Amino acid sequence: MLTVREIAEQTEKIAPPSMALPDDPIGLQVGNMEWQVRRLMLALDASPDTVGQAVSSGVDMLLTHHPLFYKPIRNLDLDTVFGHAVAMAIEKRIAVYSAHTNLDAAPRGINRALAEMLTLRNVQAFGSTEPSRVKLVTFVPAEALERVRQAIFNLGHGTIGSYSRCSFTTIGEGTFLGSEGTNPVAGKAGRLEKVREVRLEIIIEESDIESTMDALGEAHPYEEPAVDFYPLFPQKGKNGLGLVGDLDSEVVLDDLAETLREKLGISAVRLVGNKGTIIRRVALCAGSGASLMEEALVRGSDLFITGDVRYHDARRVQETGLSLLDIGHFAPERYGMECFGKLLDGALRDLGKAVEILYAVEENPFTTLTAQPRRIRGEQE
Repeated sequence: MLTVREIAEQTEKIAPPSMALPDDPIGLQVGNMEWQVRRLMLALDASPDTVGQAVSSGVDMLLTHHPLFYKPIRNLDLDTVFGHAVAMAIEKRIAVYSAHTNLDAAPRGINRALAEMLTLRNVQAFGSTEPSRVKLVTFVPAEALERVRQAIFNLGHGTIGSYSRCSFTTIGEGTFLGSEGTNPVAGKAGRLEKVREVRLEIIIEESDIESTMDALGEAHPYEEPAVDFYPLFPQKGKNGLGLVGDLDSEVVLDDLAETLREKLGISAVRLVGNKGTIIRRVALCAGSGASLMEEALVRGSDLFITGDVRYHDARRVQETGLSLLDIGHFAPERYGMECFGKLLDGALRDLGKAVEILYAVEENPFTTLTAQPRRIRGEQE
């Protein structure tokens, strides 16, 4: 029989945790990794209703897209609707696990499912989920090189892909002239000095600059070390929250919107741009992807597909000439979860440990109201 851990491992092969945004609370939300699982339920949200469905269906594990604890909580009142749902999951030994932005960005994740629906070609990722990184460059006397390098490595820096403790050095000549009151390690104050130095380069995360400077300052022999930071761009097409690709053939925007509406089973889509615009290249991001609009434009897209677009974002897109389709948050991610379920089922069957997979019955919290013709006074029904 499968355990929560085994299902989590297969999930993470499809959607590696390293692809999640840094502060995304993915993974096990409630339960124990060693609990056994006979029946698994997939859902978009770990809502009280969804947890209730899991209980009534005899489910052992609830695997959701949106995390149960998306923001830190100060307390857990079991008398609230949310607290009762958590208590119910624990009481019934239902493990709750979430794969969020890692599933969005995964090579076979939610955005890929949408790209395949549109049969996009030459697909590349954008909107990297990797932490912002910088290249630290400092200049060190040769005899102090290893001390300074190890101080930075000890903070966990110098990682490139699957390789750690990566650095680069070049030998050169440094010059300096210390003013009155300085105490240079080499030479004397008031005299121009020339020193054999080593240029040391190591990649670090931008958020760690302050702590790295503290460690470097303690290890470096100079009173005022020269330190530079160079911003690094994510590797193009490696992974990201958005995808961009080319359609098999050009299509009119209005027709593409109708195709998406029908395939996703939604009553309406919101469109920014001219309905008759010819679309050849499409960028997309399921969920709330408005922050990626500028990058979608830079990637040469004719159309950006996403959800939860605000008024001012729509105005901004309109001014750039980029067309936009807002297909909502619920439908594309729900579709993506169903596609993920098929992948997970196949992976578990390959292990010879298939589990029954159920899908929670969920509805879009929004209802679209359309205008109805007004009845003329006195008109018979």
